[in-house]
Amino acid sequence: MWIDLHIHTTFSDGTLTPDEVITAAKKSGLQAIAFADHDSVGALYNYTDPQELEIIPCTELSAREKNKSIHILGYFIDYKNAELERFIKSQRKARVSRGKRMVKKLNTLGIDISMDEVKKEVKGEVVGRPHIARVLLEKGVIKDLREAFSLYIGNDKPCYVPKPNIKVKEVARIIKTAGGIPVLAHPILLEDDEFALKLIDDGIEGLEVWCPAHGKDDIERYLKIAKEKNLIVTGGSDSHGDLAPYPKIGDFKVDYEILTKIKLKLWNH
Repeated sequence: MWIDLHIHTTFSDGTLTPDEVITAAKKSGLQAIAFADHDSVGALYNYTDPQELEIIPCTELSAREKNKSIHILGYFIDYKNAELERFIKSQRKARVSRGKRMVKKLNTLGIDISMDEVKKEVKGEVVGRPHIARVLLEKGVIKDLREAFSLYIGNDKPCYVPKPNIKVKEVARIIKTAGGIPVLAHPILLEDDEFALKLIDDGIEGLEVWCPAHGKDDIERYLKIAKEKNLIVTGGSDSHGDLAPYPKIGDFKVDYEILTKIKLKLWNH
């Protein structure tokens, strides 16, 4: 039995609606999935009963410390929790502000793009860099979506604007307040395992061990860390639907046993 605990929908920066994700998941033989949209739980309100497919309530929230963007998955959250809803709304407002600043920077380079055009690309609730990239592609500024990041809006590129400096401790607290388990997503992308380990003291209770960014050695290393620190382990594709370079749904799967162990951890909280 196979699962995928990290999938984005149109409610953040994915290309598939929640129902389209469910259809793709069933076709690929998955038994459980998690909608893990950035700063949104909208997908959890907007899908048709999947019957034999288990939906895990989740969201992916962002923190920023030491000039690093840190993604934290919140599993088994009460997505109707009032404090979580307030936090997500504030993050969405910050994303709009950030998007405007990136558009302005693109304008200073002589690129004709407006925030209204970016918002038209948003199918759900959250403005993200992929929406800016799609406008640039439609206008012929770039050859493919990857080029938007490599030339303009990727980390440390000319038009990049960082997210707000929110502490990991605060994000972890919000997730726990909503009854969830905070898990550090794709830790290898932090490029600093020592820093990642320190986040455990700030409330992180799990590591996303299996993901496309991790090689065999990374997986073994993070499994060892998780065992030593008594952390749960998770895994998922980080699929954004048809958006490259992310895997398509079904191309990256993890064993259902992982989900069983997460549930046991939650019940013993």
